[in-house]
Amino acid sequence: MPEAPVAAEAPRRALRADAERNRRLVLDAAAAVFAERGLEAGVAEIAQRAGVGTATVFRRFPTKQDLIVAVVDARICDMGDQLAAAQADPDPWAGVVGVWILTKRAVCVEKLIVTTWLLPVPVAMAFPKFVPSFDTNTE
Repeated sequence: MPEAPVAAEAPRRALRADAERNRRLVLDAAAAVFAERGLEAGVAEIAQRAGVGTATVFRRFPTKQDLIVAVVDARICDMGDQLAAAQADPDPWAGVVGVWILTKRAVCVEKLIVTTWLLPVPVAMAFPKFVPSFDTNTE
């Protein structure tokens, strides 16, 4: 029996400038609130800190888990960019210091990343390539 043709995924449209700004505000506010109060912090508090309405948060991130995953993903991507910049530094010592500062910031300031790496399923499973393997079998 022939297989059904697979529809090509439509390319994602870039966000409007104001929508991208709001997305970044929400991610930054969420990272700060989660670092201060833990993952139990409410979406309303995050929206208030970002200066947007809760509908704006939920439009971009339908669930709180989606928001948590997006925050961690953004922080990991930011760290990757900073690491690449440190490695590209023509002064090797400045590059080493840059990596050291990046690592200290990740451990001391970005509590959300460290917390997420230590979380059990389901948040950590969203980042299998960044999380040490763990057994999800609960039997």
